[in-house]
Amino acid sequence: VQDAVFTPIEKTDYCRKYSIPRKRGILLAGPYGTGKSLTATVTAKKCESNGWTFIYLASVNQLHQAIYFAQQYSPAVIFAEDIDSVVSGSRTESMNDILNTIDGIDTKNTELMVVLTTNHLENINQAMLRPGRLDAVISVRPPDTEAVKSLIKLYSRGVLRATDDELQTVSARLAC
Repeated sequence: VQDAVFTPIEKTDYCRKYSIPRKRGILLAGPYGTGKSLTATVTAKKCESNGWTFIYLASVNQLHQAIYFAQQYSPAVIFAEDIDSVVSGSRTESMNDILNTIDGIDTKNTELMVVLTTNHLENINQAMLRPGRLDAVISVRPPDTEAVKSLIKLYSRGVLRATDDELQTVSARLAC
C-alpha cells in the first residue's frame, strides 16, 4: 500500500520527474475487518495534505461517472469498495462498461488512481484482474503476533507497563 498508493500521492513531483505513472488501478483484497476501509481514510488524509482530490464512492456502480469527474480535478484518487459486487461471474454489458472505463483510452495519460476493495478475490472475473486494468493486487491480511505487538506499543504511547513476555502473550492472543 505504501509503494502503490501512498508514494505517488506523497512524492508526486518525483514521480512526474522520472515519468513514473500516476494512472493506476489498485485492488486491496482480504477478509472483513483487516483495514481495507481504513486505508480509504488514510488515503484521503494523504490526498488532502498533498494536493490530490479524493473521491469515495458509496457504490462501485458510479465508477464510470466518478472517473470522468476526477479527470477534471486531477491528480485524483477514486476509492470504491466491493468491486466483486459488479465484476463477478460471467461477463455482462454492465461489467464490460466498468472494465472499459477502468481501461479508458481517454484516461491513459492522466494522474488518476482507482483503488478498489474486495472481500472475495476468488469471485472476481479474470478480465478484471489482468495487467493494464490493475497494476497491483495487494493482499490485506489480519495482523500477526509481531504486528499486534507493534500496534499495542504504538497506540499505548508508553502508558502500558507490560514486560516483553506479557506483551508477547497478549499479542499472540490478539493475533488473528
